[in-house]
Amino acid sequence: MSNITIIDSPMGSGKTTWAINNLLNKKLTNNCIYITPFLSEVDRVIKETSGHKHFLSPENKGYGKLTAINKLLSGEKNIAATHELFKHLNTESKNYIKQFHYTLILDEVLDVISPYNIKS
Repeated sequence: MSNITIIDSPMGSGKTTWAINNLLNKKLTNNCIYITPFLSEVDRVIKETSGHKHFLSPENKGYGKLTAINKLLSGEKNIAATHELFKHLNTESKNYIKQFHYTLILDEVLDVISPYNIKS
């Protein structure tokens, strides 16, 4: 069974800072994947985590970021990535997340519906 916790507060009220200080650097004992809409927040998570809780970001080294994230997942690394990459995870990714009991933190709501322009 999975637990879901929702933390709702206005933008700029400190949710990400709280998550870094109270979850990523202290409380979480299992592997973690932190998903945010902004690359600047990925960089922030990497910069503000350390030691055994250090987070890495998938880097495209010629095979694409999906291959890179799957390599990090298979190595049980803590990962910080964007919503865009998260939308492209495949069966291999999902299997690693389940197998290694990752905790998923979604920073901001993931856009799952987008407008589609239709010509008359």
